[in-house]
Amino acid sequence: MNARGTGIRFLLAAVAVGCLALGAVGCSSDSKSDTSTNTSAASGASTRTDTGTSEADLKTAATNNATAKLALSGSSYAYLATACTSKFSSAEWTSNLKAVGTILNTALPGISDAKVGAVSTRNVTPVSGEAQVVIVAKDGTDLIGAAKAEWGKWVVENGMWVTTDCVAANDLISGN
Repeated sequence: MNARGTGIRFLLAAVAVGCLALGAVGCSSDSKSDTSTNTSAASGASTRTDTGTSEADLKTAATNNATAKLALSGSSYAYLATACTSKFSSAEWTSNLKAVGTILNTALPGISDAKVGAVSTRNVTPVSGEAQVVIVAKDGTDLIGAAKAEWGKWVVENGMWVTTDCVAANDLISGN
């Protein structure tokens, strides 16, 4: 492989690691994202059964969100905060998710068979918290271990945890 090919593969791997810690896909939201409790209905919330505001509920929501993202399922839209759903329609989110999936499949061989591993939380309050999701390969080894997994931002909206981490695939590639 030439230097350019190696550089592109490294870039894709860097995007994948930064993105997939699935705080999932762990993509940080922009600085304009609202992290306060919102009382408006989160789009897709009716499809969720994992309601609740405890730390254990945060772990469950982060696990379910990461599992949906690994499956490239549009159901992950239900885990987005209002600040994110105001940026993306469900169809746009699903398209974005599939674009990120394409990048990840190229950058991380084995990601298509990956599973959610350990989920950790920190800085949990009644209205916000952070979750880190480890992604493991089919054989149980870490694809994205705790040392590389991002801490995703979560808030409580309508009695359930939702993530404020949302970035379009083109923003991930360009570094925005």
